[in-house]
Amino acid sequence: MLGLFTSRQFQGKGQRGNAWYAEVDQSLALTLAMPLQGWMEQDLVLTNKAISVVVCGSVAPFIDEPVQLKWPNDLFVQNQKLGGMLLQTHTENNQKYLILGIGLNVNAVPEPVFKSAVCMSDFTKVELEIPEIADRIFTHLAQFLSTSNANNSEHMNELYLDKLWKRNESVTVHFYNNELIAKSEACILMGVDAEGRLLIQTATGNIEAFHHGEVRLAHT
Repeated sequence: MLGLFTSRQFQGKGQRGNAWYAEVDQSLALTLAMPLQGWMEQDLVLTNKAISVVVCGSVAPFIDEPVQLKWPNDLFVQNQKLGGMLLQTHTENNQKYLILGIGLNVNAVPEPVFKSAVCMSDFTKVELEIPEIADRIFTHLAQFLSTSNANNSEHMNELYLDKLWKRNESVTVHFYNNELIAKSEACILMGVDAEGRLLIQTATGNIEAFHHGEVRLAHT
């Protein structure tokens, strides 16, 4: 696994091509290239879930607060956005890699910003060392790559669901049509299925599955 991090990033990208800002000594921008093989290559959704759990577990001890996953790949603490992840695949010399980008608000919340964002130092009340955070994430992911196997899939799913933001709670869901909100509805967030689709219980009582882009979760 290869990794590169910086505390200042230009032209960073988030979900749906949104800009992600990383200012000097204030935010962490980390990119990792992980070789895909075996079960990880065969089940990218499960790989995404497992990696998300590892990243949450790496960050949480720094702030002594639970870090949750807001579907599909945002990191939340106390209903506020701490950061996000972006996963893509890339093939080089016949080897497929998972490219994982992680952005974290460490010592400040950049401007312009998500209106309900938070940074890690809000909880510690002291500035944190960005290289230390990057090193912990890298180390934990490397350990995951060396020890995980397909036999742990059920356990990985359970860990993911335990960290899923608003699971079994009411949340406002925006239903989209050609990038425009067609309607918004209060639904119960049930989970995420094996295809990575959000499972929600609608007002009719039916449980339905939606891909990212078809629906989005309101942040409150």
